[in-house]
Amino acid sequence: MLTDYIPSKTTTTTHDAYADVPLATHSSSARGNILERVAMRVMEEKMGETAHPPPPGTCVNGAKRGRNREAYDFTIAGRRVEVKSAQLKWNSSGRRWQAQWQNVKRDAYDDLLLVLYTPFGVRIFVHDHVYGVSTSGKLQGASGGNVVVRAPHVTSISEALDVVLGKLSHMHYATVPFTDFTATTTTTHDAYADVPLATHSSQARGNILERVAMRVMEERSGETAHPPAPGTRVNGAKRGRNSEAYDFTIAGRRVEVKSAQLAWDSGTRRVWRALWQNIKREAYDDLLLVLYTPFGVHIFVHDHTYGVSTNGILQGVSGGYVTVVAPRNMTCISEALDVVLGKLSHMHYATLTYS
Repeated sequence: MLTDYIPSKTTTTTHDAYADVPLATHSSSARGNILERVAMRVMEEKMGETAHPPPPGTCVNGAKRGRNREAYDFTIAGRRVEVKSAQLKWNSSGRRWQAQWQNVKRDAYDDLLLVLYTPFGVRIFVHDHVYGVSTSGKLQGASGGNVVVRAPHVTSISEALDVVLGKLSHMHYATVPFTDFTATTTTTHDAYADVPLATHSSQARGNILERVAMRVMEERSGETAHPPAPGTRVNGAKRGRNSEAYDFTIAGRRVEVKSAQLAWDSGTRRVWRALWQNIKREAYDDLLLVLYTPFGVHIFVHDHTYGVSTNGILQGVSGGYVTVVAPRNMTCISEALDVVLGKLSHMHYATLTYS
């Protein structure tokens, strides 16, 4: 069982700070979509104008871009508006509360709305194109940069928020209490109701499942896993634990662990699928794919072939991905999982149930 491999206390400081807060159990993607619509409605109300979706662009192969792949989110009064949302969360390495708005491409919009999600409500800011801007190295050209705001080293999130709001006060646009909008759920959210780890962020859940996979491999191989030797960044500084090229070594082999949730793709495909991302084949010897589902956790040893896709201009920096997809319009997740497990059966390594 999964509980045999994880400690009784699995939540994070951020998770605990957002207990019972609206939208806290949503994925960051689902929450971001809701907050984008909230920000758009606020802007319409304050300006007395109607927002419009961007005209559909095209991909490099000539196909139309999906709604979530446009360069900006909407136009209003003739201006292109991009909305980015971020959660005020605890940075365990820096030991401070911070918010980071990612994938910001300055040339793609006229106005940037920064939505800050906190346990006490939602704040919206109109970015001044200067505050907190940072680049993201080799990713900059493809993914854009970041906007970051950090609190001092205080553990209280309410105290940290006061400082953060002070730093951003010159850009304040609106404060939205949770009672002003409806926190809708998604198909994936509903399918995982009351499932262990479902209320964790994808990052926190991924960290837990990485440790689970390592312990399973130790048990099955009879070997002890070791952390990777610390590498260095281009500036000579040591890499952090989470930025190493692989996760651990065992019996002399470099092992990378990637986890993914079986999730509903509500776009044009309408399928249940799992997507393991940021895979760099040259960085490891063995790749463990962990599949998180409502019925248990499945671990596979990838054969370096199945479901591999490249990632366009991001490939060299972020790596590619592995995907598995159930049949289109098969809405039942248990039926979809049966198909997915059949497709991955030749790579099966372990299954851990919840009870």
